Amino acid sequence: MPVFILFIAFALSMIWNSCTYAISGIPVVPLSVMKQNNPEEHAKEDSKLIHDKTVAGENNITVMNRNIIIMEPGVHQIVKMGINHLNRIITPFENPLIKGSMIKTDSVKTDINGNVVYIASTSNHPISLFITESGDETIALSITLVPHHIPPREITLKLKDNINIQLDTQYKQAMQWEQSQPLYNTIESLLRILALKQIPPGYKLYSENAADHHCKQTGLRFSFSNSQLIKGHDLMVIIGVATNTSPHPIEFQEYHCGNWDVVAVSSYPYSAIDPGENTEIFIVKRIINNNVKEHNIKRQSLLNENTVE
Repeated sequence: MPVFILFIAFALSMIWNSCTYAISGIPVVPLSVMKQNNPEEHAKEDSKLIHDKTVAGENNITVMNRNIIIMEPGVHQIVKMGINHLNRIITPFENPLIKGSMIKTDSVKTDINGNVVYIASTSNHPISLFITESGDETIALSITLVPHHIPPREITLKLKDNINIQLDTQYKQAMQWEQSQPLYNTIESLLRILALKQIPPGYKLYSENAADHHCKQTGLRFSFSNSQLIKGHDLMVIIGVATNTSPHPIEFQEYHCGNWDVVAVSSYPYSAIDPGENTEIFIVKRIINNNVKEHNIKRQSLLNENTVE
């Protein structure tokens, strides 16, 4: 009996030593190494990098990662964008206009489609932008885009509620006034109101060389250096000055100010201008959304030009 017990003890001892050797032969791996090689940990870190509310950058500047940013005129925002990717910025403007640093360099490409600004950069230099409504410098949104190695982003810029209400009310008033009567009567009323030094409902006045236009008629000098721009919903008016530089009276002929987007031209207070006399020129244009130039569409003539005498 003692011999049998001794044999069992010896067998258990051999088994224990074998297990101990096998366990001790496994290399000890730090927990950090396991996390580095774990795809799930990588995904968590990437998600945290992208979705953090703020990231401290150089010079302690806070760079935001929110996809919806409430904008306020005069308040600058700094936002991350994907480098080497096409990023999409949804603006609150109908026809946005962008101005700023880096946008005219080879490393930055921009495109505007409707109210959306598309921008891509191959450089890590920050891109500062002012975004305004085309032809309207009243409200300017200031933003700096900081390229990072992240996926492409879609960023929505929203104005504060009170600013949105103000803009919507203005556009609605102008649209209702324009559509309250046939187009011909609307243009006639528009020119009459402006000649009386008034502004139609919902329209806004922009002065100090707000717009330019090309007019050419022999004996008349046209100036838009101090032009005025009156803008509504579908129509806008550019007002300049015509001066008779000839020694004889000249009748202003409206077609000399015509263009593809011009719907009406008028003058006040004179249509027959004496030598050295000035008169205001009113040029009514359509507001073309998305910068679509309809005059680029060509039509083939039904006439054979070679047979026309």
